[in-house]
Amino acid sequence: NTGFCQRALILSRFKWVAAVYDGLYRTIGKRKMSQFIEDLLRPHVLDTALDAGYLAMAADETRECEAMEWVNALSGDMENEAR
Repeated sequence: NTGFCQRALILSRFKWVAAVYDGLYRTIGKRKMSQFIEDLLRPHVLDTALDAGYLAMAADETRECEAMEWVNALSGDMENEAR
């Protein structure tokens, strides 16, 4: 009865997923579940050092101003290019 065992396993997994979803719905709220899950998983699947580096660069106001000047100059150069 391999088919029966597979169906029983699928049904038990479905019940588990439904129970988790219901618990999240009650605890977190429908419109907040995705953000909750993302915030929970992000540190485990992404390189947080990269995030910290981007935050440090964004906090450097002098560097940000220089970067903005560079971008604006570059876009000005592109306006003069033939299409």
